[in-house]
Amino acid sequence: MTLPFRNADKIFGIIPANTVVSIFDNLADAEAAINEFDENGFGEDLVYVRGESALDLDKAKNQGLLAHIYRAMQAVMSDELAVIKRYEKKIADGSSFVILPHLNPEDVKQVETILKVHNVDLAHFIGSATFRSL
Repeated sequence: MTLPFRNADKIFGIIPANTVVSIFDNLADAEAAINEFDENGFGEDLVYVRGESALDLDKAKNQGLLAHIYRAMQAVMSDELAVIKRYEKKIADGSSFVILPHLNPEDVKQVETILKVHNVDLAHFIGSATFRSL
């Protein structure tokens, strides 16, 4: 059984500071990470978009939930063309997004550990003046 989309109505026009954006190629890994985030108190604002809605890249870029995520990431990472291209490919491949907005910066290391335990494929932390790979 797969988890439903979560907080899809909270997709924002621009990614706020202190947000972790991650992509999982494997649905079971994404859902295991979400379960662990819930257990550790990070699940309330977590945004989850299952990847099967992204199989058509042109559609993903122009409409729907993944379009909002994609455009928000472009706005934040406009100078990081190589990173945007990696996310674009993951969208085209149907990967799933797990986004944790408004994190306390002290919690980022714990979030990073959970992501890595569950085989995250791509993850970045976006701070007020920081952009870094996890």
